[in-house]
Amino acid sequence: MKQDFKIPSIVKENILPTVLIGGATYFFVIKPLLVSLGLMKTKQQQINQDASITVNAYDPKYYLSNRSRVTISIAQAESLADSIHNAFSFFYDDYSSILSVFKQCSTKADISYLAATFQNKYNLDLYAFLQDGGGVLPWTGLSTDHLTQLNTYVNNLPS
Repeated sequence: MKQDFKIPSIVKENILPTVLIGGATYFFVIKPLLVSLGLMKTKQQQINQDASITVNAYDPKYYLSNRSRVTISIAQAESLADSIHNAFSFFYDDYSSILSVFKQCSTKADISYLAATFQNKYNLDLYAFLQDGGGVLPWTGLSTDHLTQLNTYVNNLPS
């Protein structure tokens, strides 16, 4: 004899609010508490641990002392900044598009010049934008693995 197992209707009707409350509790209460106690790392802390970041390359002023090392034009930098900005959407981040932008930069001064162009055009810090995708939701922005790959690429560029 086979018995059918039925989920009580009260459970089915109340599952969505329960999931939403549980998710909100995790992201806004539990996770910040774990981070403050040092039991969990933020995305930025994990990235800093996983790859040594060449901060100067993302600094919009770094290229000013290395102008001769900038190999991209103003128009190209603006186009690349647009490509990065458009690579992020509510549901999907196009990492391959972002990586192709970075591959067009051949020096750390190029990355800095791109960061300056991005900041002037969108009034946003390039590196922070890569981390959070310009959004407020916890899943926006590049993953830790993708940021580590970009940082490794940037670190290996000549000054």
